[in-house]
Amino acid sequence: MVKTETKCTVPKEWQERTLDEISSLRKELVEPSLAGSNRYVGLEHIDPGISQIRRWGNDKDLRSTKSRFYAGDILYGKLRPYLDKAVFAEWEGVCSTDILTLTSRAEVADPRYVSFLLHTAAFINHAVATTSGVNHPRTSWASIASFLHPIPPLAEQRAIAAVLSKIQAAAETQGKIVAGLKELKTATMAKLFREGLHGEPLKQTEDGEIPESWDVGCVGDHCEKPQYGYTQSATKEPTGPKFLRITDITDDGVDWDSVPYCQCPFSLVNQYKLAPGDLVFARIGATTGKSYLIKECPTAVFASYLIRLRANTEIDSSFLSLFFQSEAYWQQISANKGRNLKGGMSASVLANLLFPIPPIQDQQAIAKVIARLDRAISRHTKEQQTLAILFASMLHLLMTGQVRADHPSFGVILGDAVSIGREAKQ
Repeated sequence: MVKTETKCTVPKEWQERTLDEISSLRKELVEPSLAGSNRYVGLEHIDPGISQIRRWGNDKDLRSTKSRFYAGDILYGKLRPYLDKAVFAEWEGVCSTDILTLTSRAEVADPRYVSFLLHTAAFINHAVATTSGVNHPRTSWASIASFLHPIPPLAEQRAIAAVLSKIQAAAETQGKIVAGLKELKTATMAKLFREGLHGEPLKQTEDGEIPESWDVGCVGDHCEKPQYGYTQSATKEPTGPKFLRITDITDDGVDWDSVPYCQCPFSLVNQYKLAPGDLVFARIGATTGKSYLIKECPTAVFASYLIRLRANTEIDSSFLSLFFQSEAYWQQISANKGRNLKGGMSASVLANLLFPIPPIQDQQAIAKVIARLDRAISRHTKEQQTLAILFASMLHLLMTGQVRADHPSFGVILGDAVSIGREAKQ
């Protein structure tokens, strides 16, 4: 029996119980065609760290025996338990046999509480420690049934589950808003790149339909020659300029404080120096072909696995950056190198790409429209991340009794989480 280690004093009314003392394993196997439900849940339908089922498949094409579950059951992914997959079922269906179907013991446990308990670090560590198999590590009911943890009375379990559910719901609301804004951005870009801002007649070009006042040009004709990066080893010692690498560029941008340095000779700094308005492209790796617009930077050069592109004065760099996010860009890349860019991005491919060229004032106006959407996406993404941090913190504090359901700050925290979600919907 593995005992949960906590550094806090557990409330005296809480009792240590094993998982099989608060839940049991449902062992009902069925042929999907005879189950009477068309909803199928596989591991691929369960999001890590989330306690609700948000996607499912159809059981019509299933051939092998599956596990049956009912509303109120808990589904736990036993394959690779470090992926943290456990959900509360709000409806019945069938699921993969790599998912354990648990039912709470009503006299001692609330099912939603049990589903959250399976997301705690203590349980995940226990499950991971009990896996077997190298390529497909699995735990088992026999292994996790012995998990021991302090369990509060039923009323407090329900209160804990309620606040955690509300925080996750608020985070989910933010996620839906972010997804919607990204779809709006994609649709807006497609419309503006085809129709422009003024509703003028369209003309047919080798790059598709565009407004009559626009031109089409090659990237190489309107930018400096694409420059490959500098080959050097990074160092933490501030002995030269900052050294931007592919791994330093994330969806959140570049944290220049964490970017290392390199010993680039002074005579070569200007050749590889980055400036606001430059675009850098990933040459290889998982992000091959993706670009990043340098908005501000310290004295920095870029590594050899990046390509720098610098627009001429008649091209707004923010507008050009939008083109490199568009489907039209990826369609040309697909025609040149294949969508996966096998062999990597090259300066010649980049220079020969065609892009639409509106008047400079239209370029700037289009860039401003999309920038507003980008700011909204960034704001809601940060709110979603804040709620995720809040959830992780409250999960630990509530499950260990460091914060109680009747604590004065409990309602304030819950109110903050709910208000974020409510404001986002308005």
